[in-house]
Order: sequence, then structure tokens, then C-alpha cells
Amino acid sequence: MLENISKTTSTSAIETSMNSEENTDFTLVDHYEERIDFHMKMLNYYLNEKTNEIMAIRSRPISGNTIRD
Repeated sequence: MLENISKTTSTSAIETSMNSEENTDFTLVDHYEERIDFHMKMLNYYLNEKTNEIMAIRSRPISGNTIRD
């Protein structure tokens, strides 16, 4: 029984390794598309955060005669 488990485990490990190698094949175009997509998401996040921060500051009540930009 222990031999069967050992054989099954090593066969499974080999299959997993082969699948991993197949899944890591990518082209330079794929790599650049992934990077551009990531940077666009981060830029969009940053711009939304800035907009939300500006809106929060503008909606705060300010005492006195303060002119807002």
C-alpha cells in the first residue's frame, strides 16, 4: 500500500510539474499586455483615490470667509 501511495504521489508530482511548465509559456507581447493592464489598473486606482480625497476636502465645512479653489 505504501508503494502505491509513493508511486501515485510521484506520478502526481511529475504531472503537476509538466502542467506548470506548460502554463509558463508566454510571449513577450503577452508579458507587455499584462504589465500595461496592471499599470492601468494602478493608475485608475490612484486617480480615483485622488478624486475622492479632493471631494472629501471640498465637502468639509470650513469656518470663516475662506474661498475654496
